[in-house]
Amino acid sequence: MTTSAGSCDALEDYLADLDVDAARLRADPSGRSWLPPELFAAAQNDAHARVALRDYVYGELELHAAASPSVAQDPLFTARVLARLPRADGSDPDRRMWILGTCHALAVGVAYLWIRPALSSGTASELLAAVHAGLDQVVVGDPWWPALGLLGLVGWILSDGWVERGRVALPRR
Repeated sequence: MTTSAGSCDALEDYLADLDVDAARLRADPSGRSWLPPELFAAAQNDAHARVALRDYVYGELELHAAASPSVAQDPLFTARVLARLPRADGSDPDRRMWILGTCHALAVGVAYLWIRPALSSGTASELLAAVHAGLDQVVVGDPWWPALGLLGLVGWILSDGWVERGRVALPRR
């Protein structure tokens, strides 16, 4: 590293294998805290090495900026877009909820009809018997209480206890 070309090459070789956190690069772009002392001195004394270090820092910061999202994600973006759309006839949110629920119930029924032959085979019934035995150990007391609790939860959701107007950002007017 006695020549300026040698120090620049050594710095570029070192930087090619280096992985520095973007926050550390922003805090110390000169490399004083993350470069070895001899390479830091070379970067300070040699113009070509200084340019190579500056290019490395800016390039890494640009890569980090491209990899991280610059705009915060909005979890209710779709609901806000739908709320601003003009209403078409028959777009009542309650009606859409019932249509969606009916489609889900139909999908569960079709899935059951599709899976039922596999459930009647010997291997699947042995597996289901093992799962049932495990659930019997979990449910203590009368096994109807969990079913009644689930039924009560479904009733509460369907009675508009879960989705109150104005409480959840749904496209209702």
